[in-house]
Amino acid sequence: MQSLRTWGGYAGFYMGAAYAVAIVIFLVVLDYPSMVDPADKIGLLTRATGMIWASNLLLYVVFSPVLAVFVLAVHDLVRAAEGPARLGRVLGLIWAGLLIASGLVANAAIGPITALFASDQAAAIALWTATNAVADGLGGGAGEVAGGLMTALFSLAGLRSGTFPKVLAWLGFLVAALGLVSALPGLGDVGAGFGLAQVPWFIWVGIVLIRS
Repeated sequence: MQSLRTWGGYAGFYMGAAYAVAIVIFLVVLDYPSMVDPADKIGLLTRATGMIWASNLLLYVVFSPVLAVFVLAVHDLVRAAEGPARLGRVLGLIWAGLLIASGLVANAAIGPITALFASDQAAAIALWTATNAVADGLGGGAGEVAGGLMTALFSLAGLRSGTFPKVLAWLGFLVAALGLVSALPGLGDVGAGFGLAQVPWFIWVGIVLIRS
């Protein structure tokens, strides 16, 4: 189990770094949030196809199995708190499944959308709207419920079992609260706070796993 915890620690580092890179790419490099018109977003997709495809791959498709390793390692660490530890593992693995589906849907749609955009912009926008709704819903765009609940339950289990420092556990509760609040109508932007706060949580839990 020591090997599992070590790999789980590295997984935590990867996920924290992936979130940080995603923030830089989408907020700074691509300036994605400033684009409101779907045609502008598809234009960006056409110009930066490789970067967006690679980002989806690393942040969703690869992130998913890495998250699964992290979930199993954290469960092993906090398993003394049997109830929340088990439920956290289940929700974490569900979250991993949702994320890989989101990334695959998003990347599968890039080719058809960009090809169609050159000849029929209205049809391309309709296709983008449909596929983006599916990918966004799976990936937490409608609320970071699965990730929030997993973080809350593992933080509770870590606190009860004495394996998490109290500050780390309370950071996890803050992350979870942001994720759950983002599911409420009109508060979807709070999901960005969930991602920001989960960066140090992932990295800190990774350190705890390796040191254990």
